[in-house]
Amino acid sequence: MVRRAIDSINRGELRPVEDAADDFTMDWSNSIGPLRGVYRGRAQVTRFMESFFEAWDELQWDVQEMIDLDSDHVLVVNKVRMRGRASGAVVQAIGSQVWTVRNGKLESVKVFQSKSEALEAAGLSGQDAHADS
Repeated sequence: MVRRAIDSINRGELRPVEDAADDFTMDWSNSIGPLRGVYRGRAQVTRFMESFFEAWDELQWDVQEMIDLDSDHVLVVNKVRMRGRASGAVVQAIGSQVWTVRNGKLESVKVFQSKSEALEAAGLSGQDAHADS
């Protein structure tokens, strides 16, 4: 489900994926960007995505690592490449998110600036997590 969500974003889809719960939460409060905040529910998440895609002409979110933290949480380490719509400036970054999956639905995603920050927030060290192949 997490991979489908990322693929959806890479296709430029503005709505939360079909696997998302109605009250899906996108927590971007750790972001250093202008859209920093917490977005709850399909309407707010859709508005966030609209604002995001208004600013960026190109977005490629490449998964570098996907780790099962426990039965409900997945850590994604990714490299993002974006090109500004107005400026044409290219931005590249590496970041992490912790996705929560419960009852067969994506419940939330929280962004972190690094893998170690995400693992610390989850109460784990690098030795406690297992990467998916």
